[in-house]
Amino acid sequence: MKGFSLHAVCRIFHQPNPTPMTSLIRIRYIDGRRLRRCTLAAARWLIGQQQSLNDINVFPVPDGDTGTNMAFTMRGVFDRLSSLRSHTVSEISEGIADAALLGARGNSGAILAQFFQGLAHELQGKLHTTTEEFAHAVAQGSAWAREAVSEPKEGTILTVIQDWSTYILHHAPTKKDFLDLFEHGVERARESLKRTPEQLAELKKAGVVDAGAQGFVYLLEGALEYIKNGRIDRELELAEQDDLPAEAHIEHDSHDITFRYCTECMIHGERLETMQIRQLLAEMGDSLVIAGSSQKMRIHIHTDTPIRIFEALETIGTVSQQKADDMRVQARDAFGQETAALALVVDSACDLPPELMEQYNIHVVPVRLSFGDKEYIDRVTIDAETFFRKLQTDPNHPRTSQPSPADFDRVYAHVMSHYEAAISLHIPEMYSGTIQSARRAAHRFGDRIEIVDAEAVSIATGLLALNTVRRIRRGVSRKEVIDALKADVKRLEVYVALPTVEFLIKGGRVSYLKGLMGRFLNIRPVINFGEKGKIEAVGRAIGTQDVYLQLLKIIEKRVGTQKGLMMSVGHAAAPEKCNEVIQWLRSRYEPTECFSVPLSPALSIHGGPGLIGIAFLPPA
Repeated sequence: MKGFSLHAVCRIFHQPNPTPMTSLIRIRYIDGRRLRRCTLAAARWLIGQQQSLNDINVFPVPDGDTGTNMAFTMRGVFDRLSSLRSHTVSEISEGIADAALLGARGNSGAILAQFFQGLAHELQGKLHTTTEEFAHAVAQGSAWAREAVSEPKEGTILTVIQDWSTYILHHAPTKKDFLDLFEHGVERARESLKRTPEQLAELKKAGVVDAGAQGFVYLLEGALEYIKNGRIDRELELAEQDDLPAEAHIEHDSHDITFRYCTECMIHGERLETMQIRQLLAEMGDSLVIAGSSQKMRIHIHTDTPIRIFEALETIGTVSQQKADDMRVQARDAFGQETAALALVVDSACDLPPELMEQYNIHVVPVRLSFGDKEYIDRVTIDAETFFRKLQTDPNHPRTSQPSPADFDRVYAHVMSHYEAAISLHIPEMYSGTIQSARRAAHRFGDRIEIVDAEAVSIATGLLALNTVRRIRRGVSRKEVIDALKADVKRLEVYVALPTVEFLIKGGRVSYLKGLMGRFLNIRPVINFGEKGKIEAVGRAIGTQDVYLQLLKIIEKRVGTQKGLMMSVGHAAAPEKCNEVIQWLRSRYEPTECFSVPLSPALSIHGGPGLIGIAFLPPA
């Protein structure tokens, strides 16, 4: 019988007036096709409710991203099932579990992934499942989910999963109809959800239910809707739960967050053990969730030192899909008092002092870099000091890789859940595929994200970003902010003194022949970024000291008598020379803004130690 439409069944039996569904339809088993379509409906319903989940997210950290993370997790499941065709519950449940594990994001996403792992394990080898077999599978999923969490708390998604699965397990022997069992099971899950504020003080104080638990109830409601009506794309109405608040009411300081980074990765190996990993990471953070199997696991933890997490895990397996989200930025987005309608997103090649990045809540998509097979997240798992130390000792020349569309999608999904629109400012398209990745990720958000080519990098992008966020804070309209930014791009100038050409050669930024000639003649270039970010040599000097003098002469000529300039200086492992340049600029030009900053490791790869850059932006 195709679908479970009551009216379709009535037509088959020639009944003009439908009788109650529970007395007519008996769904005594679920096969692969039904499980697939139930899960698609469940995923679609949860994805559509992600903002309501973000609005009530206060535990374990009030960073307003539970809905985004659970939606990201289930979107991976939805995409996998959309192309997976099988008639066995074994293969479908395995596909669900694998997709959830690979796509899991956040605390609730990792717990959900482990629930599906337990479910799939119990359904292994089965063509279809009865209510009793299904009950044992969800009980297994519940147990596995709880075991995945290092310090399980009641009043969370774990509690609702357990209460629901316990009801299913106890009543499956007498309820042979999946519709009957599911309808009553969903009611039990809703009752459990309502009790979560009484079980967790943080929820009661904020006046909300647990966001992860609510997300699980949404999944059950979506699945039930398919069982009742046989449709995946049907628009559901929210269940009548007037006593459940729609938004958290809390006063929160982002600095109250104990550990700053929500850190995740995959680890592959032979005979991976949950207890071993738990002991390995126990002192490095909290909110540890370990999901997966003995060959493949997803690790989620809140920590201040993501690099220590990844390095520890590398001692027992191969680490991939590293990510570390700044929960302080997310918390300010969710509950900050100065949230604007427009957000600014940059990549980590944008160089601004950390205090300004934090003050203006600028969102960063990190560039990735690697020494040989070892990958780092720019400015998160490697800083400038560590980078230059490795540059001297590691036999592998470092390489950079642009952020992937998935990296952008994760940041955009969070930003779009808290802002009306965003501006995304990035490395010149001429030299990197970063903007292409940004465009691909931004596509699903329609016209809400404006992508702008900075036509420069580093401190130059930093000046553009600073000017832009200040306009946003002043309440300037989106169109005016974008127009002003594009005008700034055309007025901005940046000049860089390179005391060596070695790194330009190794990075492929100049030809080997030209580099060899420059090295032979001891020539040190001064470069700038021209139209569309094209790198051009604008000066040459013999020796390191002369190249710095040449840089200052070019600045004198280009600035002339202009006043009211914003200026910045960037350096690569040359803080003393940078301070000299800053003092010279301040005494000579009295700029309205003049800051210095170490270059990001991702950019230092191409310039090498000793690099000094000066950027300036005349007033409009």
